[in-house]
Amino acid sequence: MMQTRSRTVKQDPESTTIPFGSNAVADNQSNMLLSRKRKKIFHAVLYCAAAFMVIGSMPYLWINGATMRSAENYYEETLPLIAQSRQEFVMHDYFKLPDPTNNGSISAEWIDMIKLRMKSWAHLQHNGIDHHKVEKDKCECQKFLTAAGVRTVPILGEWRESTWDRKAFRAVLEGETYPIIIKMGHIQQSRALRIFRSKEKTLAEFDDVVSWVESWFPERFDDASRSWKNDVNVLYNALSPCVLVHPVLTGDWIAPTGAPIELKVEVVWGRAYLAFIETRECAVKFMGVWLQPQSSFVLLRNGKLVRFVEWPKRFRWEWIFPWDQVFQYLANVPYDSPEDPLLAPYRFVADEPYLSRVFATAETVARRLGADQVRVDIFVSRDPDEWPIVNEISLSSGHYYRYHNDFLAQQWGYGHSQQAAVNKHYSGDFPVPRELLGPMFTEAEAVAVKQWQARKRQHAVEL
Repeated sequence: MMQTRSRTVKQDPESTTIPFGSNAVADNQSNMLLSRKRKKIFHAVLYCAAAFMVIGSMPYLWINGATMRSAENYYEETLPLIAQSRQEFVMHDYFKLPDPTNNGSISAEWIDMIKLRMKSWAHLQHNGIDHHKVEKDKCECQKFLTAAGVRTVPILGEWRESTWDRKAFRAVLEGETYPIIIKMGHIQQSRALRIFRSKEKTLAEFDDVVSWVESWFPERFDDASRSWKNDVNVLYNALSPCVLVHPVLTGDWIAPTGAPIELKVEVVWGRAYLAFIETRECAVKFMGVWLQPQSSFVLLRNGKLVRFVEWPKRFRWEWIFPWDQVFQYLANVPYDSPEDPLLAPYRFVADEPYLSRVFATAETVARRLGADQVRVDIFVSRDPDEWPIVNEISLSSGHYYRYHNDFLAQQWGYGHSQQAAVNKHYSGDFPVPRELLGPMFTEAEAVAVKQWQARKRQHAVEL
């Protein structure tokens, strides 16, 4: 006897009991179809977005991998060169750090190394050792650079709060050198800096200028944006207020943006690793929104110059979508096309004689300072007869060097390990005496000096 298989049909939970012949049946079916269409459209949008992200990320992933390998190859290329420089390097004891390695490998990142240094300096400050003034105090920095024998911007006037003299200050402002810059030496990041272009207007507003200067004497810099702020603020609070007056660079020293052509050179263990150039040349604002990114450039010791994108925060619109990560990825994409118009004004620094002079100047500062790592900010002129000018130094730089960041930390940190400890030390006042530095010139210094002497001989023949 055959058994009949029964089937249970589940009722649609969205369905309702509707009287036969009512118009509500058609309306209900229409709503169900519309709901299904909406779901299909929603799913299609999701699939398209996912496909766009996957396909769009493929070029970046390819560029990211290639650029990372390039940075790693450069790191491996410089390893023996920096090791050789470290053997001859005389380190000032103020820059000693604990061993940052773990079983021979560097686990610390760039920011970790800065934190380690600032914590060490804050501890030394509590013990009365204040060598941090060579960098944090711009007046002391200028004295060091002059004693180190490098070219600096001429100082027209300098006063401490204890030696402040309004009459002497006015006498400087009455000079013929204009435009001029007045800046406070104990306040960082150009937050207390003003440019005066007209002598007549400056003297007419002399009382206001004096009031502006004196208003900064009781102030102390707060590095609130840094993760090492608690330690570094201890150093800033120990500074004595000072004010500097110096001329403004013009002519061949100026980039198309109107700012001086400045290279921020990172030096580790006495050897320049790379230079960083900032510019806002391609930043365009429309109705309060940045339509084009800013640019920065990285110049390697081998002369390779690469441009990177800088997306301003106002363009990221985090309140709509977490664009921050997306634009961080885009910011790491390099552009090194020979036809790149934004590179054109800066390409000359990658050629001789400029390249050797910039790195030679930075290495001279690092060796006379005895610093394991230092950033040297250098102004460069397009005139080949002008030697570079050192603006200032930084020993707690928060700059982000893209793919080279971690490799720089590796180079810096490894020199403090037991495997590569520096044998030559100095503990006196800055600068480190020249006679302790071994060879008179580094490789870059020797090349730069040789070129400089050849140019001087050529000029003598022409005259």
